Amino acid sequence: MKLSSFFKKIERNDEVIYFLSDDAPEWLQNAVYKAHLDQAPNNWIFEQCYYACLAIDDNSFSDEDYIYQHADNHVDEYTKLVHQWSADMCLGSLYAYAAEEAENFFDKDITKNIQLIQYHAILFIVQTILDAYKEQKEQDEQSEVEDDE
Repeated sequence: MKLSSFFKKIERNDEVIYFLSDDAPEWLQNAVYKAHLDQAPNNWIFEQCYYACLAIDDNSFSDEDYIYQHADNHVDEYTKLVHQWSADMCLGSLYAYAAEEAENFFDKDITKNIQLIQYHAILFIVQTILDAYKEQKEQDEQSEVEDDE
């Protein structure tokens, strides 16, 4: 079964709301929770988790460098969206973590700095989902070996 199928989307007021279905495996639920870094559920984070799962479904992460391309492809390009994202996320722990990761790359352009923060937030989310997936896959393979013995 595809990981992305455990996410549900509904449209409300010209916005797409993402959430996990009730039948999502526990490891995926835990990974999505971890990706939130102890902050309240956030639609943008759920959306990024969904896109990470789509990439896993497509086997895109077989190339280890793809994670950086994936993050780069999901950073907002339009100034209004970048600043709206910053306003929505700036009080959360994920934003604080990503800002700390990005601070060595800051320059005088505020919009580019926010995009760097967003890039690092996406990297964290994707890496969290990917690590959980790999760990679960390893456990499943080990269980199969034990069952064969």
